[in-house]
Amino acid sequence: MKLNAKRTAAVLVVIILGGILILMVSGLWITESSKVPVLISEGEFAGMADPGDIRGSYTFGDIENSFDVPSTILAQAFALDTSEKNAKDYKAKDLEIFYEDLDIDGEVGTDSVRLFVALYLGMSYEAEETSLLPNPAVNILREKGVLSDELFQSLKAKSVSPAAVVELSDASTVGISQVHSSDSDEMLIKGKTTFANLLDWGMTKTQIEEIIGKPYGSKSQTVRDFSLENDVEFSEFKDAMQKILDTL
Repeated sequence: MKLNAKRTAAVLVVIILGGILILMVSGLWITESSKVPVLISEGEFAGMADPGDIRGSYTFGDIENSFDVPSTILAQAFALDTSEKNAKDYKAKDLEIFYEDLDIDGEVGTDSVRLFVALYLGMSYEAEETSLLPNPAVNILREKGVLSDELFQSLKAKSVSPAAVVELSDASTVGISQVHSSDSDEMLIKGKTTFANLLDWGMTKTQIEEIIGKPYGSKSQTVRDFSLENDVEFSEFKDAMQKILDTL
């Protein structure tokens, strides 16, 4: 039996569609990139996802799924505002936009995310020479206990203060969180010094709360206001905190 052109075309369409249907049912038909990083093939972390394979198109949600690093931690580390945009929706490459106006010898971008994720998981990572971390990221890593004193000092010396970021003119654009703003680089505690300033300068949450005797509320609250609310002399907190800052 001979098939004419129309019948041949119809048969081919049925075969193609049938093949696609079978692949979809079996879960093998993929129309979007999987956002699944390659696995480390050898060494202590063999079988784990490789932070070095994180790409700019990865959202913080993708990274959370692959590396078990909470998206909220990533947003906090890079001082991103989550009041209007969910932490999971930020992409690694967004950092290049938010930090692009900084006058620094380096950059905060996708490779900075790779570095942070690797260190957060206790892995070593050879970052690009120009890759930098914001102060909050370094503080989170220190508080987690994954940095040696030498590495902490090295990262801190090259860290970036989110306070230096120029505020975006488009009010509809979600960018750097202002809660991390620091009004001074002198690391001197004054009446307007906030808990966010202390964290930005290098103190850990644990160190602060050991001095004040309980968890603080808002990071944007000043140390002076907190002391007044709790009927404690401001100088008592100030002196203890300044001693720690002077060692950083």
